[in-house]
Amino acid sequence: LMAFYAATGLWEATDPSHRGCSLGHPCAVTGARTCARTSYLAKFHHFYGSCVNWSPNHIFCAELNSDDERRAFPACADCGVLIEIQGLILANRRLLDDKTQVTTDEEFRIVQRSLSGYLRAYQLRRDAHIRDLTNAKNGLLEAELQYVKTG
Repeated sequence: LMAFYAATGLWEATDPSHRGCSLGHPCAVTGARTCARTSYLAKFHHFYGSCVNWSPNHIFCAELNSDDERRAFPACADCGVLIEIQGLILANRRLLDDKTQVTTDEEFRIVQRSLSGYLRAYQLRRDAHIRDLTNAKNGLLEAELQYVKTG
């Protein structure tokens, strides 16, 4: 699991200290033009076409650089939603593990509830996507079987 996150850039992008970093602004930690978080977000939004909302003329966009990155972003909008939720899950999990960003019991409970909600959302979206894919393939299979029967 960690190898997947590292190869796709998601691990670095969900570093709790970079939560405040956003596209088009210097890194909140280092002051650099970009960081792992903004680079990952630029690739994600560019690949799924949502960059038009924040990157006119693609000035903040980034291309996928490796086979691992290309595998991390399947050409399916529903999978893109799942990947986005997966990033939220990992970010919240890292917040819980960090111990410096979440310092009070109340903060811990808030992040824990958020994490539970994201996990449930992922499960529901994944199940719906699998159901849609199965139904689409079953429809195709039925059409092929009908074609064979009727000639």
